[in-house]
Amino acid sequence: MRSRGRNGQKESSFVSLQEFIESGRIGNALHFACRLTGGNLEESRELVQETCYRVLWHWEHYDPRQSLDGWFFTILKNIFRDSRRNTERHLSLDHPMTDVDGERLSHADLFADGNSDILEHLEKKEAVAGVRHALKRIRPFHRQVLKLRALDRCSYEEIAHAEDIPVGTVRSRLFRARKTIQKRLGQMAVAS
Repeated sequence: MRSRGRNGQKESSFVSLQEFIESGRIGNALHFACRLTGGNLEESRELVQETCYRVLWHWEHYDPRQSLDGWFFTILKNIFRDSRRNTERHLSLDHPMTDVDGERLSHADLFADGNSDILEHLEKKEAVAGVRHALKRIRPFHRQVLKLRALDRCSYEEIAHAEDIPVGTVRSRLFRARKTIQKRLGQMAVAS
């Protein structure tokens, strides 16, 4: 006679997984994945396959008192969300998108006609992000003096008066701030 303890429950739940796959309920998972991916069948199949792999890999964490379908679909949805987060961070030029006319195209298609304005815009946006990142990493009193000089167009004397420091200190801080930013931007250029 089979034991009905925790191991007995695990064995019977593993049979439930086999039934889940053989009964065609895996098709429901594929349908759900297609809805998540916007009808991308290839991505949906990969999503279901990855879910099956993770379900088997983490089978010891399954509680047989829970619905197997619910557990499976939760894992599937979480894998999809994780993949979307990664896609948002690392968008491929081949990633499909829809233009204003409803035509499906990729980001690479935008550059195919020689429209360098978009590329220039992206490069400027990346450069601005790099400068912002470098500015965050310099000392606050250097950042303040640099802001007053570069953005507000204040003279050395006006900055000295506003910050209540000598003009020589203003020049020194500006020099150090510029050097630090140049160094940080150089490091970022080498890293990318």
